[in-house]
Amino acid sequence: MSDLFGNNLYFIYFFACLTVINYTGFEEKQRVFLIYLITFSVVFFDVFSIKEGIIFLIIITFVYLEILSSDKKKLQLLNLSNRIMDYIYRIFTQYHIHYVILSMLLCSTVFRDFANEKLKIVSFIFDIIAISVFLLCILKVISQKFEIKSIDKMIAYFEKKPINMFDKETFISKDKLAILIYMEDRTFFEREKSFNFISKFFLVIAIKKIKNFDIIKKIRIRTDEKYSKIKIIRGYSTIEMQLIRNIGISRGYSMSEHIVKRKVFELCYTHIILSSMKNFYDENIYVNRENLKHFIISIYVDNVNTKILEEYIPVFSKAYEKEISEWSKEEFFIAVAGLTHSTFTAETIFTKYSDIISNFQLDEEKIKSVLTQFEK
Repeated sequence: MSDLFGNNLYFIYFFACLTVINYTGFEEKQRVFLIYLITFSVVFFDVFSIKEGIIFLIIITFVYLEILSSDKKKLQLLNLSNRIMDYIYRIFTQYHIHYVILSMLLCSTVFRDFANEKLKIVSFIFDIIAISVFLLCILKVISQKFEIKSIDKMIAYFEKKPINMFDKETFISKDKLAILIYMEDRTFFEREKSFNFISKFFLVIAIKKIKNFDIIKKIRIRTDEKYSKIKIIRGYSTIEMQLIRNIGISRGYSMSEHIVKRKVFELCYTHIILSSMKNFYDENIYVNRENLKHFIISIYVDNVNTKILEEYIPVFSKAYEKEISEWSKEEFFIAVAGLTHSTFTAETIFTKYSDIISNFQLDEEKIKSVLTQFEK
């Protein structure tokens, strides 16, 4: 092989990595493992410098994950900035590249030069530590406890019922939509250019809430052409962020040690997926693209889970044995109340949500009647 490439070690390295990438018998994480192994080896045995190893590792993993990927929707829909964001998230949280970089740094000539003839044991110790860190990385890569789905699989949820076939008039009535927005994300229709909490509108409200300012200040939200006045938002996850975490995380969703990874995932992929879909609809002049927000709600109710009293319901829209368009306001309110999985009973729901019941003129007797269906 060295004769073939004229003893150019760089070509040999990239050829070896591309051979691994093109081998169809490996899963993605196995290919990443072998790329890591090749790169660590050439640095460990002083074939490449640490700087070269790190640069080449970043280049080859980016090319593999974002350009030569088998994820067709990623190649079709994501622009460069979204691909970079996707790469950074995956390479650090799924493939732990920082461990490989650390292991290569431990192979530095600074440490090895420090170990003179009388201190060879020091160089040996650093080599053992470097190999140990690398093996720890491989263990994390191969046995991932937190995994996210491919862009293909996330986009598939938006293609089950295409936006051009969506009819917002027959989906959810305005009063029920207003209940959902009131309880879950009161900035939903105001955030025209943002799908997560990185928006001026959302952050101003959140800062006021954190500082305990006058949180009763009225905010206007749009449920359609009609406007209604309501109080401050509750929580810091937008409806879009809730949707993306439900359709995008395949493993480790509820594990407490992955909370930071999950929140960063929500923040990054809400932008990646929804901005890519919006651009696609706009560029291809899709019918109903102006109703994207309502379309997102339709996907949301078909993919998030809820909890009514002690009963876990895996799909919000299946809470009752009828179409969501046929639900009463009281039935819809109870299903929305369970989205946070917070505990409420037939007695406490009236005090906990008294403002909502009052504002939306919900019938308390109907609420009691609905709750009896879920009592054990």
